[in-house]
Amino acid sequence: MTQRELANAVGVTERSVVSYERGQVVPYRMMDKIAEVTRKQSTWLLYGDEDASLDPELFLEELKALRREVLLLRREFEEQQLGK
Repeated sequence: MTQRELANAVGVTERSVVSYERGQVVPYRMMDKIAEVTRKQSTWLLYGDEDASLDPELFLEELKALRREVLLLRREFEEQQLGK
């Protein structure tokens, strides 16, 4: 899902989604809607996993995967901005 798709599905701007991804803003008011759209639990959205007893190595791997995904989304966004 792209930033634009998430923004449209939740009813916020792409800039808001970028702020959420960067951790600049915690979208408490939108958390339920984001969880519904992404089919993830709120705890996953906030902390990275539903299970608070998550193995640290597994957590690190999940975090790295999320970072790669965010970097890809950022690259797509920047390419879109350059194409305008």
